[in-house]
Amino acid sequence: MYRFIKNHKLTTLILLGVVIVLSYYFFFQTKTKGESVKLGEVSTEKLSEAISASGSVDAAIKAKVRFASSGKLSWVGVQEGDVVKKWQALASLDKEELQKKLEKELIDYKNERWDFEQGREDYGVEKVQDQTYPNVLTDELRRILQKNQFDLDSVVLDVEIQNLAIKYATIISPIDGLVVEIEEPFAGVNTTPAGAEITVVDPKSTEFVAEVDEVDVSKINVGQGAIITLDAYPDEVIKATVKSIDFVSTTTKGGGTAYLVKTTLPENIGVKFRIGMNGDIEFVVEDLKSVLVVPQKSIIITDDNKTSVWVVKDGVAKLIEVELGAETADYAEIISGLKEGEKVATEGQDELKEGKNIE
Repeated sequence: MYRFIKNHKLTTLILLGVVIVLSYYFFFQTKTKGESVKLGEVSTEKLSEAISASGSVDAAIKAKVRFASSGKLSWVGVQEGDVVKKWQALASLDKEELQKKLEKELIDYKNERWDFEQGREDYGVEKVQDQTYPNVLTDELRRILQKNQFDLDSVVLDVEIQNLAIKYATIISPIDGLVVEIEEPFAGVNTTPAGAEITVVDPKSTEFVAEVDEVDVSKINVGQGAIITLDAYPDEVIKATVKSIDFVSTTTKGGGTAYLVKTTLPENIGVKFRIGMNGDIEFVVEDLKSVLVVPQKSIIITDDNKTSVWVVKDGVAKLIEVELGAETADYAEIISGLKEGEKVATEGQDELKEGKNIE
């Protein structure tokens, strides 16, 4: 009898231990440690979708002017930073030598003209206007007269060319603006057309030029709004409007394909905006008000390629498929699948399992 009672107690203890172990196992199998799981909330927000790009300040109206021929630089009438008017003279070559050459060409012209007239008189055709001389008796005489005519025409052209050389010996600014670069600022040196270039920029025409990736350029249109932040004025938000989008692509420093998008800048009072200032720009693609959004960190793509979110309700995780709308770097619009106020996992999703509790 004593042995029976003892065995019965032992069996009861064993069964009790098994029950405790199984309960412990099933309890912790249905719970997930949530120490690394962080939650966000489905909320209604104003959402602005934007495209970001980098760029710099440039000028829409600028001119690089140079001499048409080589010569001695005799006069430079401006300095870098000077304000100039349209058609103002900027620099000049030495015209004395050019003038002497013109005088020589004029003398050559007079000599050739006299020879020409004498030839016509000698051959009795001084009153003939047709330069083909159809009534001249022989082909030889006709060729002589025509050659004289060609020689005269050639000398006339030499005079005209030399006269143009004097005319173009002075650089003229074709625009109102600011002199920003003079490659040869000192007179007295011999120069070539490429060596005496002067750059004039109209500061009123400053614009911001950004390199937009080919993937995003189709989302931008002329007249679209944008926000610019320049490195020179980091605390200032500059509103801009898209002026133009290049038709031909450009290659970025990283080897990618981009298109130059030009936007307006505010009035350049006091030359606030200078060529070469770097900055960033955001093109507002879509501006939505009162839309349902979730943090971007909560969005996951499942193995079957479905866009989903882990929703946590009453401490239980559930994977919900969602449909997204507009997106920004931080938030995504929810078209369907979620309700405002629901809690979603933003970190630690790998630890979650369907239907399991979160500690």
